[in-house]
Amino acid sequence: MKKAIQYLLSVFGNKAVISDAQAASFPLYMNDLYELQDISLLGTEYVLVKHRKQPLLKTDSLLKERAQIHRFTHKQPVFIFYDLRLPRRNVLIQNDFCFIVPDKQIYLPLSLILLNERDAIATEYPQTFIKSTQIVFIYLLLRSVEEINAHRLADRIHISVTTANRALNELTDRGILQKEGNHTRVRYVMPDRISAWNIGKQYLFNPVSHVHHLTKRQVDLNSELLYKSHDSALYALSDQFDENANTVDCYACATGDYEKILTGKNAGIDRTALDNYINIQCLVYPPELFAEKGIVDIITLYAQYSDLPDERVQIALDEMIKEALNG
Repeated sequence: MKKAIQYLLSVFGNKAVISDAQAASFPLYMNDLYELQDISLLGTEYVLVKHRKQPLLKTDSLLKERAQIHRFTHKQPVFIFYDLRLPRRNVLIQNDFCFIVPDKQIYLPLSLILLNERDAIATEYPQTFIKSTQIVFIYLLLRSVEEINAHRLADRIHISVTTANRALNELTDRGILQKEGNHTRVRYVMPDRISAWNIGKQYLFNPVSHVHHLTKRQVDLNSELLYKSHDSALYALSDQFDENANTVDCYACATGDYEKILTGKNAGIDRTALDNYINIQCLVYPPELFAEKGIVDIITLYAQYSDLPDERVQIALDEMIKEALNG
């Protein structure tokens, strides 16, 4: 917060008036989540908002936060970010967010717009990882890779060197990796897995392309192409779960392998018998890349369910991630 205030004072001078936000009037959870600071800029009242933990930069989450903070402060929230890439910045602007990046950018439509030109010509990335980058991100985290180069990475996960370079550069630009060396001695370093996870998780996309609901006789459950999913355990935690019903077993396979796991048999059973059914999730990348003991990896699972609005599911996911990264 101090750095942000100093930046605004250097830009606005005596046109910036600082005063403490009335924290006593906020719910306790708001004080736990945010550091708030009232500020008047050129006569317009704002409240600076700094997340105490790594913020989730998903638009829906930020929209809810903005509405909530405004409801209690009756002032325009100004979010403080310390690393903001061009695609995310454009989304914030499109949704009328006020924000600052200390020493770099100010976007306050009623007061001042100051956007760093160097950042404007930076590589544009989509809001989520592309498939190859997500694969590399998961690989580096789950295999505890602290340092790697494009050639070694390409060899280990069977992708081209060009694809490996592209993914490593994207992870570097997004602040997940650090690039060291030059020319033929370039290497990419992940200083801390927890920090890398906290930054990268916001860019994960749901890798499930299709979900098929089948009976057990229609699927070769012994196929090496089929992997067990934690999905049924999460389903049991969700609001959709009926305690008097059985959960449906869930499996995953690569989208291209779906036809290979089918037996060709018809359903042939009572369609109301839930315990005779299974769900087959088709993933855009092969689950065997990261599966252990025949079970789909936790980061792929997180990517599927991170947006599920159920606190119990989120707690379960966070615990599984913590165990995987600290193991």
